[in-house]
Amino acid sequence: MPNSHLVQNKILEAKQSVSNNGNIPSAINASENLYYVNGLLKNQSKAEKALDIVNVYFSPRRFKLIYNDTLGLPDLQEIKEDYQWLIQTATTLTVNTIIPNDAMYRTMAILEYGRINNSQIGLIGSSQGSIIIYNAVLGFYLLSQANQDYLKTRVKIGTVGSLIPSRFYGLGNTMLQTFSAFVNRYDVLSTAFTMDDINNVTTMRGAGAHSIKWYLPNNLIQKNFHRLFTGLDPNEPFLSKDYFD
Repeated sequence: MPNSHLVQNKILEAKQSVSNNGNIPSAINASENLYYVNGLLKNQSKAEKALDIVNVYFSPRRFKLIYNDTLGLPDLQEIKEDYQWLIQTATTLTVNTIIPNDAMYRTMAILEYGRINNSQIGLIGSSQGSIIIYNAVLGFYLLSQANQDYLKTRVKIGTVGSLIPSRFYGLGNTMLQTFSAFVNRYDVLSTAFTMDDINNVTTMRGAGAHSIKWYLPNNLIQKNFHRLFTGLDPNEPFLSKDYFD
């Protein structure tokens, strides 16, 4: 794979950051190795509040934060680069350019620690975080057959307010033990990045083995705070609380 040595060097650098933050996968048990990646324009405090909501929903399981830091408006350029990398790499299955987001490397570092220890890993990404974890998995998948075997048997992810186009759901299911996509019709990014999906949300349930839809009340969006796993329509399918068992 072109640039594989550069990607591996980036992962090596990220492993130090992951280690310093105490985020190394600690056990084979999946409940020990759950990670959440926040969306754009979230300072550390808001990201931690979103993490708290995830943890309330999945209690007694506890997720750790892989913080996707914010630069303010430049986040919009970063997310464009994330998306372009996703389209190019998922289409060609070749890493021709370096992954553009540091949080992706931290996620890949956790995946590498997990593979070395054969640990079960669970990941949730919100909005931009959905692209970050998908790209991290994709880049990791393309590095080696050993990584592919590990992802398929030991890694589950859920993307919330997903920015992943439905045409790549099949690849997600191919790469991972379990893959889920949650489209949010009230999130401007989720609708813009998945425009081919949003006009056919009623058919999305069959787009992949684990693809389901998710809605977020508009009044919460207006407050500029994405409350995960709250205000859900009880008639809609949703990620079960035992998803990461």
